[in-house]
Parts: sequence; C-alpha cells; structure tokens
Amino acid sequence: MIKTEFINNLECSDSVKESFKMIFKKVSPLEEKLGKDLKDFNREELFLVLGELKGRSYNSVHTKWGVTKKYLKHFKNRFVDTITSDDLKQFIVEADVRYVTREELREKVSILESASHKALLFLLFDGIGGKGYKEICNLKFEDIDFETGKITLENRCVTVLKDTLNLLKETKSEDTVTKILWKDDCPQFDAEYKVNMNSPYVFKTRILQSTNNGMTPYKVSGLQRRLDSITKAIGLTHGNGKTLYYSGCAEKYLKLEKKFKKQLSIQDINSFASVVGAETIQANTMYRTLQMMREK
Repeated sequence: MIKTEFINNLECSDSVKESFKMIFKKVSPLEEKLGKDLKDFNREELFLVLGELKGRSYNSVHTKWGVTKKYLKHFKNRFVDTITSDDLKQFIVEADVRYVTREELREKVSILESASHKALLFLLFDGIGGKGYKEICNLKFEDIDFETGKITLENRCVTVLKDTLNLLKETKSEDTVTKILWKDDCPQFDAEYKVNMNSPYVFKTRILQSTNNGMTPYKVSGLQRRLDSITKAIGLTHGNGKTLYYSGCAEKYLKLEKKFKKQLSIQDINSFASVVGAETIQANTMYRTLQMMREK
C-alpha cells in the first residue's frame, strides 16, 4: 500500500514508474525476510539491497541505486546517505566470459556428421557473424573465394583458415543435413532433412512452402535455434555465437602479442580491431578473454 501510494503520487513518466516497480519487486523478498519495509532498512540491510541491484557496470548499479535512493529519501531514511560510490563499486559483477580454443573446437565437432553444422561454428570462430548473425544467414557460396579463403561480406572481407574452408567445400556438396533431436537429454543424430541444392546460400533452409522450396535464407531466430542445438550437442559450455566469435578474435590478438612481444592494452585492442576483423567487439570483454587465455 505504501509503495502504491508513493508511485501514484509521483510526477514522472510511466517508464520511471516502471523502474520503481522493478526495484520494489527485487527487494520484496528481503522485506518479507526482515519483516519491515525498505524505507526502514539500516545500513547493513541496505547492503543486502545492493546485492539485489548488482550489475555489470558502475552506471548500471548507480542508476538502480538512484531510483531506490529517491524512495528512501522521500521517507527520510537516515542511512541512505551513508552509501558511497565506493560502496556501489563493490556490486559490479564481471561479465560471464568464456572461451574455447580452435583445437578444442576441432575436437568437439568431431561427433557431428553434417559439414554445415561444423562450418557454422568455425565461421563464427573466424570472425563472421554480423549483427544478429545476419552475415551468416545471408552468406552465399559466390561470396567465397575457395582458392584464397577470402570471404566478401557487405562491408568487409574476412579470410578464413584452411579447416574452415574445407568444411565450406563439404557443405557445398551436402544435400542432406542431420537434424539434432533429443531423448533423455542426450543428442540423437538419426534424423535428417533434404536441402535444395539450387539454393545460393551456404546455410540452406528446409524444403518447405514457407521457405519458397528451400530457396530463402535462414531467419536469425532459426539460425540461433540451430546454433543452440549444435553447441548443446557437442557439450560446448557457454558456447553461444558471441563466445566463439570472441574466442577466435582472441587467438588472433594473442598472435599479435607474440609478434610485438608485449601484452596488449585495451587501447591496443581497439587499435588492432580492423586487423583481426573484430570491428564489433567490446574491448573490455576481449581484454578479459585474453587474460584467461594467457593463463591457460
């Protein structure tokens, strides 16, 4: 009742009101456990609140605390101003970064039968993806130079390694694709579906009326489901497209470190982004990935 009245009396946009509702929902279990309203929390209890508001950046934590703080100050909570910026920094959590090496990827894909399943993972590892995997969805065989390994995309060119190129060659002659099904949480590779060999796309859709007899490109949602199924089947923990993309880029950065005989800084990572074909990376995430790969 107190919070409902508080929100109803606010002179602000609906989006701001929704922010308050979100905060109140997060702290509700704490209020029930402690037997009192948020406005009556002491300093130690406010730290428990911050634990519920943790985020991956200072701005994220600060913004959520700012909303909470307005409620506390409205009711003259006497501990609210004791929370400092240094206190907020304690509740920044690192992004859950994972990585896989090229050798590990080779080993894991060995259980897959379809070359196109393997090619999908190695293309991501070699730096092809685009926003929402659109580069992969729209990739055509005519974009690939099978002699040099150079792939021409809409705004750039990427050269893939020999194993990726060999998988693309196999994919080109593949007229059926294994469909990964699940039984008792175990992958089954018995089913397969035909693809239209006249389709110009590397990753061909099933022959259905909705896909114009298999001639249309993959939709992003469909490719994401396929990727999720493949990575789950081979036991690639945290093996989403971003993980593969960052892992492949990280290996290229490590080669640069070896060449220049120094560890790259975040500034270096940004400077060499175009060199390694990593224009869309977040430098901080890449820096953490590099740290883990050096330690392995």
